Amino acid sequence: MIDSQKSPPEIVTPAPAQGARPGSRRRWLWLSLCVLLLLGLIAYFLWPKSTKAAAPPPPPIPVVAATSHQGDIGVYYSGLGAVTPLATVTVKSRVDGQLMSVLYREGDTVHQGDLLVEIDDGPYRAH
Repeated sequence: MIDSQKSPPEIVTPAPAQGARPGSRRRWLWLSLCVLLLLGLIAYFLWPKSTKAAAPPPPPIPVVAATSHQGDIGVYYSGLGAVTPLATVTVKSRVDGQLMSVLYREGDTVHQGDLLVEIDDGPYRAH
């Protein structure tokens, strides 16, 4: 007997392999490409650049000999500021009197025992 009311045949799809998801292969492909790209960039920037041609060294600087002579250099700086000496000395006389002459100029080097000034000794001779 022929059954006139046959049901249509079932479509069977194969089940995916155990542990594998449908998009996992594509993910692994992109991940491996990104890792390879990253390794290539690291190798490019960290690899020694010895293969490039080195620049030639600069030419030597010529040296000219000249005789020396004494004179002013002529370099002057002007500006506002204060000059502080390394050491200062306060000079006091043992006696009072009128200053007759100064025997040094500012900036001169003086040594112990040098005569610096002359004071009028008239009032002391009168006694």
